[in-house]
Amino acid sequence: MVKRGFTMVELCVAMGIFAVLGSLVYFLGFGMTRRAADSARKAATTSEILGFTQRIHTEARKAEQFDWPPLNLPSESMKFFVAQEEIGYEFQNGALIRRTFTQEREILKGLKQIRFERPQTRLLRILFEFEDEEPLITAVFLESLR
Repeated sequence: MVKRGFTMVELCVAMGIFAVLGSLVYFLGFGMTRRAADSARKAATTSEILGFTQRIHTEARKAEQFDWPPLNLPSESMKFFVAQEEIGYEFQNGALIRRTFTQEREILKGLKQIRFERPQTRLLRILFEFEDEEPLITAVFLESLR
């Protein structure tokens, strides 16, 4: 007599092996997707910071007068004048806002903290801190200030 088919034990072992392999594939794929999303978010944040620092380098270098922050006093806001136009940056509700007389615009989102400091008359240091990331510090040399 020839027996065809599988026993219940063989079917259970095969299903267990497939379940383990399937869960491994699922968790590996989920982990890679999450890492890819984190990388994309970090790249977008880096791009926003780069755009902001380029703008600050351009604007602050031309500043005729720096009203805020004063020397050696860290602040969450900054105010200066370029061609007699007041330009201000302020940290508000997790975002950096740029204000002029005619316009208000959100520049950076997702900030935990931002700090502007002037350790010297002609140097502006900016510290960016985002959730779950290392702080980033940049500096601008204020050429037009005396």
